[in-house]
Amino acid sequence: QSPEAVVLEVLRKSPVLDTHLDLPIALREEFGLDFNAFNLTTPKPSPFPFHIDFQRTREGHLGTASFSSFVECPKPGEADTSVRDTLEQLDAVYLLEELYPDYIKIVRSAHELEKLSPKKLGVMLSLEGGHHLGDSLGALRVYARMGVKYITLAHNCDNVFADAAVEGQRTNHGLSDIGKALVQELNRNGVLVDISHTSDETAHQAIDANAGPLFWSHSGAREVFNHPRNVPDDLLHRLRDSPNDGVLQVVIAAADFMGDEPTIADVANHIDHIAEVAGKSHVGIGSDFDGVPTTPEGLDDISKYPSLFVELYKRGWTKNELAGLARGNFIRILRKAEKVAKDLK
Repeated sequence: QSPEAVVLEVLRKSPVLDTHLDLPIALREEFGLDFNAFNLTTPKPSPFPFHIDFQRTREGHLGTASFSSFVECPKPGEADTSVRDTLEQLDAVYLLEELYPDYIKIVRSAHELEKLSPKKLGVMLSLEGGHHLGDSLGALRVYARMGVKYITLAHNCDNVFADAAVEGQRTNHGLSDIGKALVQELNRNGVLVDISHTSDETAHQAIDANAGPLFWSHSGAREVFNHPRNVPDDLLHRLRDSPNDGVLQVVIAAADFMGDEPTIADVANHIDHIAEVAGKSHVGIGSDFDGVPTTPEGLDDISKYPSLFVELYKRGWTKNELAGLARGNFIRILRKAEKVAKDLK
């Protein structure tokens, strides 16, 4: 069999589960959430400028996508509308499910993921930054009831819970006391504690406080490309050694911290390094498609996932290892997060 045929066989059985696509904010910024202004069933529709539609979903063998809600960090002196704007984006995903019932199914658990019809795109909900909570643990509990499966502790700003990797001022020197309470409440509600975008200090302290699996929704390897958004080897060692298990979902689309003029080979280098240091059972895919304007050469949109898997197969990855990368590794840790929540209640 050719590498392409092998990858096709793998992805038919284990379609890609991508833990970070920014479609909700793309729809909000481009169309003001006007659902009459776009059509996701049209192959590569124009003027729709984004990385995902249902035609490319099939071409790329995307089986599940976490549609991340994102709002800008609050600005001093301005009204904080983070919770309102977050709810509008979560509502938009539910409206997409109503608008495209033959194409989309919102999934709330590992069990629902595994029982999902292959004819539908499974959609998970997630939030990119602790500021989405409006400083409220009650908001977290409401989001969890809505089906949110992970929350990133910080985006590109510090918040009352945690410090950020980029543009942060190290306000909390890692996690604040309420940040530690947030981690515990995330555990209790079965919501993954996402430490992408956080400072190294925050990540270490979050791991210490976390009863559930370690999780990065969309990051790379700092040893491959030196950027504060990428994960250093000392944290990869903690991923390897954690009794709680964990997974690092590797970013694809964020070319600015994958390398200088990156290609498919550069993304594969990040995956290989994480696999070498932490183990192949601890790596997955979290592309950041729709969240950034530029992508690595050869990875233009979601239709190109198979090209990345072909590159890895040529480097010696087995069928089972590729299946784990595609979805199995993430589903395993989601099950563990759900078990932690059950045990804590």
